[in-house]
Amino acid sequence: MKALQFVARLVIFGLILALGTTAALVAGESQGLALASLSNTSVQAVARASQGSGLYVALDGGAQPSGIYRSDDNGLTWRLVSSGPGLALKALAVHPTQPNVVYAGTNGGPAISTASLWRSADGGVTWHRFTVGMPADAYGN
Repeated sequence: MKALQFVARLVIFGLILALGTTAALVAGESQGLALASLSNTSVQAVARASQGSGLYVALDGGAQPSGIYRSDDNGLTWRLVSSGPGLALKALAVHPTQPNVVYAGTNGGPAISTASLWRSADGGVTWHRFTVGMPADAYGN
């Protein structure tokens, strides 16, 4: 009797596995792996919107053009938004309540003499130098 129950459970498990795999392939769930492949690409920075399913990535090199890419479906598909501010990016951040406002940071340096912080108000399409009204050092100079 136990052997019969074991065989029945094994058959049910096999059916569930086969149906689940078939349903995932029909629905295109495995397609995202190929579209989100970042092989041979240097990922400079990644940012996630706190609301929704938006992701941003700064890519440099590889088969696709360098620039800022956006995914609106948690990384299933990506689209080139822009070439970025024209500098090598080291950081990306999305505003916590405004998902179309994106900040980008470069190698850095003194805020007065370098363009190290950039802001986009349209989801990364256009970029403007972002100045922060803070002193360059702890003594207010």
